[in-house]
Amino acid sequence: MYRLIDSDHDGSAESHITLIDQLKRPTGLALHNNWLYIADAIGRIAYNPLNGATQGRYQRIIHDLPSGGNHWRRVIHFGPDGWLYLAIGSSCNVCLEEDPRCAP
Repeated sequence: MYRLIDSDHDGSAESHITLIDQLKRPTGLALHNNWLYIADAIGRIAYNPLNGATQGRYQRIIHDLPSGGNHWRRVIHFGPDGWLYLAIGSSCNVCLEEDPRCAP
C-alpha cells in the first residue's frame, strides 16, 4: 500500500512511499482516532494524518472473514456511533450462502 506524493501540486504524483507491504488484496480504508484501518482481513496501523507517516507495526484485529469468492472487495467505515462497519459480499452470483456473515 502506497502513499502518493504530489510535490509540485499539479494533480499528478511524482513519487510514492510504501506505507505497508505484504497485504492480501487491500481495498477499503478508514481513518479513525489516528489509526489507519485496512480491509484485507481487518487490520490497523498508527497513522499521523498531518505528515502521512505510519508508526509501529500493522496489527490484524479481525481474522477469519469469509473469502468473498469473486466478490472480495471490502468497504470499511466508522459510523457516527464509533462502530466499525464492514461490507462482506456474497461468495457467488447465484447461491444460498452457508455463512450468515455473507450478503444473501
